[in-house]
Amino acid sequence: LQDRREYNNQQEWTIRRIGNSLFYAVINNYSSMAIGPAATGNGLVQKTAQAINSQIWKLVYNKDSDAYTFVNRSNNKLLTLEGNNDIIGTNITLDTAKTAAVLFKFSPAKSYHLENVDVPSPSMSKTIPASIILPDNYGDGRRYPVIYVLHGYGGSHTSYLELAPRIRNLADAYQVILVFPDGDVSWYLNSVNDPDKKWMYETFISSELITYVDSHYKTINTRSGRAILGQSMGGQGAFYNAFKHPDLYVAAGSMSGVMSLSVLPGGYNLEDRMGGPNSGATAINWQNNSVINLAKLLTPENAPALYFDCGKQDDLLPLNNWLDETLKERRIPHTYFTREGIHSWYYWNDALPLQFAFLMSYVEAAK
Repeated sequence: LQDRREYNNQQEWTIRRIGNSLFYAVINNYSSMAIGPAATGNGLVQKTAQAINSQIWKLVYNKDSDAYTFVNRSNNKLLTLEGNNDIIGTNITLDTAKTAAVLFKFSPAKSYHLENVDVPSPSMSKTIPASIILPDNYGDGRRYPVIYVLHGYGGSHTSYLELAPRIRNLADAYQVILVFPDGDVSWYLNSVNDPDKKWMYETFISSELITYVDSHYKTINTRSGRAILGQSMGGQGAFYNAFKHPDLYVAAGSMSGVMSLSVLPGGYNLEDRMGGPNSGATAINWQNNSVINLAKLLTPENAPALYFDCGKQDDLLPLNNWLDETLKERRIPHTYFTREGIHSWYYWNDALPLQFAFLMSYVEAAK
């Protein structure tokens, strides 16, 4: 379905069958939201990704035109175009697909492909959910670079898909595979106090996940084809893993990253990960697992290309400024950028295109 002659994946739709029934959900490829009638009037609205009754449609085939009518199950209205405005809407009618306005043909459209997988973690004896976006040309015989994208505290593997949907267009624009692992509240490190080995997320991110992705997808499975990116806790996780494993990532990006754990008073499950409070005998754990202190592992020769940014009104700005000064002192090449903004998805949505432009200038292109 298209609402413009020139289209991108905002105008592309997935027609998803509901179980084994004769009914379907119509889901926008950009927002992942299903469409259904508005509460009043004859318009359409996007609702939830999980289709409810009002978002379920029956497809009626018209053999004369080789096209389909969409009949809404809840009110029997037909999906139709309103006048000559090329706006998809609904219209109350008893017409049984006799006019062109209620007939739709399907044409395959190139766009990203989303997969949700459960990745085995032998170190933790469990599986970790992840979402993976494959670019529109995936399947053309080439191998593709990969960017691992880490969510923030309180998020999940679907956070970017739901709150930063433009990232899907970036996968197509740069022809790159995007991997969104679920980091829970792990801080993307191996927990200091973890006798049951349930929080080995550095091992998962920088070993098990990479192995899984490289063995299941057509990747450029070398350092030159791999980057890592994140925001907030995920920004910390991206730099934490890149600093500890510079041989794995050619580039790393952070947006509003928590660059030092040792200055935090606590909370955010950090006491659990660090084996105790940020005081006394366990304070050293907070220091040793802070990005600011891991900079000592980098040299001008082994460091990945680094790009990080932070909003000028973000409480984490001093920590990012501190990392900037630390890297300068160690002569580690990096790019640091500040601009107006707070710790929010509004800021990160604006930052993503700049992050991708930087990372992909170092990552090897699909080949």
